Parts: sequence; C-alpha cells; structure tokens
Amino acid sequence: RFVGIDQNDFVDKTQATYSLGRRLSDFAAIGETFWHGFGALGALIERRPFYHFWHKGRALGLKPRLELFSQEVSFALANRFIFPTNSLGVAPHLRYALHLDTAQVARYLRSHAERGGVIRLERKVVSATRAEDGRVEALEFEDGGSLRADLFLDCTGARAQPIGEVLRIGFRDYSKWLPCDRLLSVPAAVGEVRPPYVRVGARAAGCQWRMPLQAVASVGQVYSSAHQSDDDARQDLMSAVEPLAEPRARHFRQGRRETAWHGNVIAIGEAAGCLEPLAGVDLHLASNAIFNLLEHFPDLQFDRANIASYNASSGEELERIRDFILLHYCLTRRDDTPFWRQFAALELPETLARRDDGYRATGRIVVRQPE
Repeated sequence: RFVGIDQNDFVDKTQATYSLGRRLSDFAAIGETFWHGFGALGALIERRPFYHFWHKGRALGLKPRLELFSQEVSFALANRFIFPTNSLGVAPHLRYALHLDTAQVARYLRSHAERGGVIRLERKVVSATRAEDGRVEALEFEDGGSLRADLFLDCTGARAQPIGEVLRIGFRDYSKWLPCDRLLSVPAAVGEVRPPYVRVGARAAGCQWRMPLQAVASVGQVYSSAHQSDDDARQDLMSAVEPLAEPRARHFRQGRRETAWHGNVIAIGEAAGCLEPLAGVDLHLASNAIFNLLEHFPDLQFDRANIASYNASSGEELERIRDFILLHYCLTRRDDTPFWRQFAALELPETLARRDDGYRATGRIVVRQPE
C-alpha cells in the first residue's frame, strides 16, 4: 500500500499465499507443539495481560491450551482464512501475512520500481573511490565506468561489498549463540491442502520448514555444520518431501555489522545482518531498515547524532530478534543430540538473560517498543 501496489495483483503475480502464523514442533521436547500466531493472544482482563490468567489457571490445576485463545491459530487449525475487511463482519481484527517466493517478489518489485523511474544498471562493482573525509565518492565498475552519488545503499547481501570490503566495518558474530550456518531449500509438491501457516520442525542439528505457495511448497532445512554433515542434512531433507528439483545449498553467518550506516553508506538486508530463517524476518528487517532510513534521512552534512540514532535502532532490533530465535533453542528439554545438549550450558546474551530472569522471578514480560 505504501508504494501503491495492489495486493491482489501482487499475490497473483508472485504466487503468494496467506499466512496466519507458524506451527512449531519438537523444540521444547520431541512430540510437543506450539504456535506463533500473528494476532493478539487472549485479551486484557482487568488491565492485566492475558498470560497472567493463563498462569493462574495452570496453578489451579487447569490445562488451558494457549493456542485456542488466538483467533489466528483457531483459523489455521481449521485451514480457514478470511480477509478482515469482509462484509460479514467476521474476524475484523484478524492479522495475517503472506508466504512469498522471494525471487518472484524481487522481479515484481524491480518492475514496479522501474515503472516509477528507477534506473537500473547491470554492472559489476570492482572497487570504490573515497573522499578525504572517508566517504565513498564513486563506485568503480569492471567495464571501466563509474557511478558518483551522494548516498549509497549497500544491498550486496552477505558480501557487503561497500560497507565491509570498502569501508572495513567489522562484523559482530552471533555463532556462539546461534550455531546454524547452512541452508538447503527445495521446491516440493504442495499437496491437496495449502494450510495457512508455516510448519517448522526441530531436527537433530537445526530445523526444517514447509511453506505452501500456490503451485509448490517451499521446503528447507537449516543446520549447524559443526553437528551435521552436508550429506546427512541433504538426506534428512529429501526423505521428508517429494522434491521437484535438486536442493540449493547456501552457507551463511549469523550476526550483524558493527554499524549499518557509516559515512554515506547504509547497509540494507543481509549486508547489515543475517539471522537464520526460523523467525522468517528477512523482508521484515529490510522493510524496517527502509522506514528507519526515511525517519533519519540525511542532508549533505550527514549529522553524526542522526547516524548514531539509526545505528542504535537497527542494532537493537537485530539483537531483539536474535534473542527471540535463541529462545526456541535455549528453553529446550531435549538432550538427544550434541546440538541440543550444548544449549543447556550456554551463557545467554545479557539482554535475554535479564528478561528471562525477570519473567521467572515475577511472571512479567516487559514489552519494549516497537516489539
């Protein structure tokens, strides 16, 4: 809506489907399942959060199923979906997302941008020239050409060419908390029913997901190469699906740049930071980075306080989501493989340890904006 795209056309052209949340299994213990629905869980009662009353019910010996207090999860369990703007007045506050094929989304958005006047150059960047104050003056191309600009957005993925290779901004590694560093993905037969949610199952050395699109299902596996070989991971994935192609493999490193904005270069997407797809936040982070940039858009003076504010906001967001992903692993009761046993003795990041201690002591979750 913000850039004038019609959602129905977008869904049609990108073969997207609707999503109400994620169903996760075998994380806390093998055989146990929980949900991340997209909407509110329960309702405020006497101005207190719903989860207080859920705990009280448990203390009284009741066995409330948390997911049944979520409208989105109830719809998902029944394989149902309805637009909240429907004329029947049904579920007017339903929150939903989209399952996306990112390659098709990229093509769609590229076409939309070019129709809006964006000029796209097919060039290979080989180096950059810098001004006396350290800012990037121009990108140098393989064909001998160059491109001068006042502001550069680094969207070069994990390579982080301007922010990392040119400006030498360091990388803050999260692998001591999140050891998964390999990803396999494959298109698979979609089946008779496309459930309006993603299924995520914990595996011996990571997790496996299944996301329904219109024509195929996107299936993938994330794993730690220190705990599982590439061949074993591939066999694990292929035994769980009806593959329609050979799986694609990718190496990645979880963490973030020390600063996403330096001088006149701003890293967006994986150039700024990378987290495993357990939480499915790649496009969320890229979108938030763009809105954050609009909030902090510079003039030619590139005020340092403005840049520092942007970096603090983007860094804190990545760390909050890092902690959220880590919760899936560090609260486990599993000890059946070395991968899961390592989390029992893990020293948590201070930000997560403080919140965990507070919850265990008081039963309160302090929600910080814009969580």
